[in-house]
Amino acid sequence: MHCVSCAGAVQRALEGVSGVEKAQVDFSQARATITTRDDARPDVDVLLAAISDAGFTGSVAQEAVTPVVLRSELEQRQHASARFWRWRFILGLSIWIPLEVLHWTIGGPAQAAWLPWLMCLGSSVAVALVGSGFFLSAYRAARRGRTNMDTLVSIGVLTAWSYSMVLFILILIGEAAPQMTYFAEAAALLGIISLGHWLEARA
Repeated sequence: MHCVSCAGAVQRALEGVSGVEKAQVDFSQARATITTRDDARPDVDVLLAAISDAGFTGSVAQEAVTPVVLRSELEQRQHASARFWRWRFILGLSIWIPLEVLHWTIGGPAQAAWLPWLMCLGSSVAVALVGSGFFLSAYRAARRGRTNMDTLVSIGVLTAWSYSMVLFILILIGEAAPQMTYFAEAAALLGIISLGHWLEARA
């Protein structure tokens, strides 16, 4: 689960299983507590299948977890999340900042012929490498008729990049006058939001 919306999706999936009276999903602990009816208690495999159908994986806690063990699990999960977003924000910002500096210093009507190519290349690298985490999460949610926070990021990034790519091609073939593209903005969105995810995981 990547956000509270994910936890809500798991909770709704569990509550939709026949025999489940109530389900509570704790996002921070990545644990679900289920109250069932004695007269129609669902099989554990059915509950796990419901979680799987919602796009997540689950397992049964065979014994009560002590606070020490729970803290260790949470810390390991947060460290993994921090590592996941750390290289993404470093790469995203390393691409965006130079592009933005070049755009504001030597961009404009008299810009060098190589600058649009560099903007296109840098943005495309950011979209492919940094954006992959966002796009995969959004795709998994869309497959199940849901949206999440990564859906919004993906729409914004792909809109800026696709519009800029179409405009770039039209300018190259002489079908459009030179004008501003949004390649740098696509990289900025990915880098800054990845930085936010990393700070959140670190916190």
